[in-house]
Amino acid sequence: MHKLLTVLVCLLPLTAFAEAQDPCLTQRNTIEINACGQKQFEQSDRSLNQVYQSLLKKFSDKDTPDSQNSVIKQYLVNAQRAWVTFRENDCKAIYTYNEGGTIRTIAYLGCMTQHAAQRTKDLKEFSSSDQ
Repeated sequence: MHKLLTVLVCLLPLTAFAEAQDPCLTQRNTIEINACGQKQFEQSDRSLNQVYQSLLKKFSDKDTPDSQNSVIKQYLVNAQRAWVTFRENDCKAIYTYNEGGTIRTIAYLGCMTQHAAQRTKDLKEFSSSDQ
């Protein structure tokens, strides 16, 4: 029993340290709120990139001389580039609108995260509708 108690006492500071390192668990100030927003954006952007790359690969794997997969793939690439430009400009507008306040960074990151989540959903729907 004494050994178990010793182990638990040693582990408690480690869990507290881990929680302190995750800004999304505390969010006590603007810096932590922004760090959490950045973390959430990076996660959503990573997910988007995985789905997008998977979709491109899906059309690359099926390339044959008589298929339209290369045309579809090029449309997807063009659409993604246009979407990235749209997302950046849309979120920069939000950032600029909030430029005088401390909310500007989290508003920008929230915009970027929401757009990435929606685009991920759209690409997943496109992929699942493929015959």
